[in-house]
Amino acid sequence: MNKFQDVKDIYLQERLYAIAYGVTLFSEDKIKVKKIVSLVYKNIFDKKVVYSNILIRDSAYGILMYAKSLGIDLVIEMTKVEPPYNYPKIKRYPSDNYIKHNYDTYPEDPYEDKTLYSKFNIERSTNSHSDFMRYKVGDYFLDDWVDAPKRKQMCNWLCKKSYNFGWNYEKHGKFDYNVRRNIGREEGNIERIGKKYQWIAFHEYICNLMDNYLYKEKYVDETPRQSLLSDFKRRRNFDPTFLISNIEDYSDWQNMFIYWTHPNIRNKKLFLVADLKKQEEWLKETQNNICILGCII
Repeated sequence: MNKFQDVKDIYLQERLYAIAYGVTLFSEDKIKVKKIVSLVYKNIFDKKVVYSNILIRDSAYGILMYAKSLGIDLVIEMTKVEPPYNYPKIKRYPSDNYIKHNYDTYPEDPYEDKTLYSKFNIERSTNSHSDFMRYKVGDYFLDDWVDAPKRKQMCNWLCKKSYNFGWNYEKHGKFDYNVRRNIGREEGNIERIGKKYQWIAFHEYICNLMDNYLYKEKYVDETPRQSLLSDFKRRRNFDPTFLISNIEDYSDWQNMFIYWTHPNIRNKKLFLVADLKKQEEWLKETQNNICILGCII
């Protein structure tokens, strides 16, 4: 964690803290867990502005709560760990005209070089009618927040923020255009760089809502309340606590897919074999026959 703490790639940091969370949950060594807690608290919570990414907050919080469940004496200020945090409330949103002028201008001759269409992927993917906004973010995502900004405002903010993360046609254009050719709405193992930035922007926007608006989950909460990190567990995009050791055919649907299994669970064993060499041998033997339903990392 120390080695990567200065890396500016938020996507990498999301994975780093999720993995740290998974590793911590498989340990009962209080001394080592306490060292991880110290790093996590220092890097995430003991700041003027708590890290503005809901997945990183979630993993970091989980690490601290697990340590607390082990009875470890935590030298931390719990008021800094519990929400709300201090993400500055977004008060100004890009207008429709701003989005159209800056991100919705087609090239003069797009047929000369079709990769130029990649310049508009983010804008197309963050408008309110896109698959990303409807099925990934969700049509009714904002309904649980009291007096939240309008959906169109959120879409425009996500669009601008995604481009501002550094999407560049010269660097990313051809890759983004070709990476998902001839692929439908099903999950893909490889995603656009622009889609990566969209997810990062969305995970930051949730922090804006969490820290500045009351939450009232439909059919669950009777009155508005402060949102908790547990309210966003469905936003996690992979499970770092699941150790993969085998694959089996999924026979219920014409054997079309393969799913991951963990026989150690059936055998009531918590850990995989500790021999690292055997784990490496298993990985090398199976890496050419792996079928993953969706991108895990």
